[in-house]
Amino acid sequence: QFQQLAKAYEVLSSPQLREAYDYYLAHPNEQLYNRYRFYQARYQPKLPLLHLIVGLLLFITAIQYINAWTLYHRHCRIASSSPQFLAKLATERQRQQQSVSEHELRRRLLSSVVVDGRVIDTPSLFNTLLFWPLRSLWLLWSSRHERRRLRLMEEKAEAAAEERAKAEEEQARHRAEERLRLRQVGRERKMREQQLRQEAIEQRTKEKAEAERARLQQKAAV
Repeated sequence: QFQQLAKAYEVLSSPQLREAYDYYLAHPNEQLYNRYRFYQARYQPKLPLLHLIVGLLLFITAIQYINAWTLYHRHCRIASSSPQFLAKLATERQRQQQSVSEHELRRRLLSSVVVDGRVIDTPSLFNTLLFWPLRSLWLLWSSRHERRRLRLMEEKAEAAAEERAKAEEEQARHRAEERLRLRQVGRERKMREQQLRQEAIEQRTKEKAEAERARLQQKAAV
């Protein structure tokens, strides 16, 4: 009797089992389907889907990070044992003259070594699955920011070019006006000089006529 009470409590306390039991009471002839609904309600996962997804992401991220460090150490061992690296390390050690520690010198040299077509980089969590969406968002934001910066630079360059064109056009207009003014001044000077010459000729002619008239008057008086 206690087991029956426990089973009844289990059925009544679970909404899924309660729904499956109500369906069984309403459709007792559908034995296979009722059995399927019972097992589905009884053995369905209790863990929320969000928790499952987060746990799976964390697990895959941990595997990726551990694998990245494993590959990093393996590549470092391969590169450190090569004759070329050892010769370069000895050369750099002599050139640095104890100004840099052995570990730091090895790290610098390893960061420039290429193994299997890839540079040996220190593993980072930002290269794992968990941070790929954030990395994608950052790359998207940086690309948009770069495009906006380039567009602003182009707009500034175009504005500067327009300002230079306007300034050159204004200077050309001023030069043209200055040439016209100088031409006008030259024409006025020539006209004034011609007028002065004409007045001088007329004055000399008048003076000659007066002198001739005075001479004739003087001659007539004699």
